[in-house]
Amino acid sequence: MVLEELRDIKEMIGTVREEMHERFDYVDQSLDRIFTTMLDGFESLEKQVENGRLETVSLSQSLRSLETSISTLRGSLYKYLKAGFDRQIDTDIAKCLSSDYFNVERSWSQISDCFVAVHLAATKNARDAVGTAADLSATDPDVIHTRLPTTIKLKILGKT
Repeated sequence: MVLEELRDIKEMIGTVREEMHERFDYVDQSLDRIFTTMLDGFESLEKQVENGRLETVSLSQSLRSLETSISTLRGSLYKYLKAGFDRQIDTDIAKCLSSDYFNVERSWSQISDCFVAVHLAATKNARDAVGTAADLSATDPDVIHTRLPTTIKLKILGKT
């Protein structure tokens, strides 16, 4: 009887051992699947990070190129605007100073208005306080008329 019970115990231990192996095998397979999933996830994440890094580098290069283009455009725009303002001022000055302008009889008011227009255009388009004579700030035509030197007034009127 004791021997039979020992055999039964031995069979039970054998059964438990087989069940434990099955359970350990199942747990081991589950852990392998989890590990494989984690590795796949990390690999995917690594690829995404690398793609993001490459996109960042590409974007950085594009921004540098854009910055260069904007700087070039800014320089060109400044040159074009300056040339445009200079051309208009030069046209106004040329009109006022040309001999054709004085070949036609004009009143002091018309001549003075011409010079006032040149002064106002130059003041408006000047780039800094020195260029605009900020301390004088002459924008009123009457004030500008009074500031024209007498020799210019007399020359314009033909009295020199």
